[in-house]
Amino acid sequence: VEGRYYCADLDAHADISFEDDALLLATRGVFGRRRWRLAALSDTLFSMTALDPHAPMVEAMTVERHASGVAGFHVSTTRTRGLRFERLAG
Repeated sequence: VEGRYYCADLDAHADISFEDDALLLATRGVFGRRRWRLAALSDTLFSMTALDPHAPMVEAMTVERHASGVAGFHVSTTRTRGLRFERLAG
């Protein structure tokens, strides 16, 4: 699941990487930047805990897998359902 992703609907980029034994999601785009700690609930479902102390929300991320690996992921929040981020090559 580690890698770089893009969401056309938000014109935003996302990076998933390990940092100090924690799996993190960082997004950046025209609406700002945000970081979440990810926790695996299954092979395809992760909880997302916002690292911003002023907006401590818990959200959900589902991973889209194909035979060749992770194709992308979908984010669902209190306001959004199924926002798709597509995995970038490389």
